[in-house]
Amino acid sequence: KTDDLFDLQEVCDDFIRYTHAYAPTPLTQPNVASLFTGLPLSKHGVTHNGANGLSSRIQTLAEEALQTNRRTAMFSGGVPLVNKFGVGQGFEEFN
Repeated sequence: KTDDLFDLQEVCDDFIRYTHAYAPTPLTQPNVASLFTGLPLSKHGVTHNGANGLSSRIQTLAEEALQTNRRTAMFSGGVPLVNKFGVGQGFEEFN
């Protein structure tokens, strides 16, 4: 065991891990918006990569989780996802 706040192996059983998802578009930002909201492109309004991110009026699954006293974190080893696109809404840790 390390001096970290928690041992990752011990808490993994409590995590929700998504291993497969179907993409509605070949673009990263709209796909992530769909994944994090559970909504189709036509409902969340993110249709392109770029400056027009997810509106703060759209509730993410992470925001919903926080309302039910669940902890939230997002870690990605892929293309960097930045909060300015709005996809980090509701995550306590977004890295």
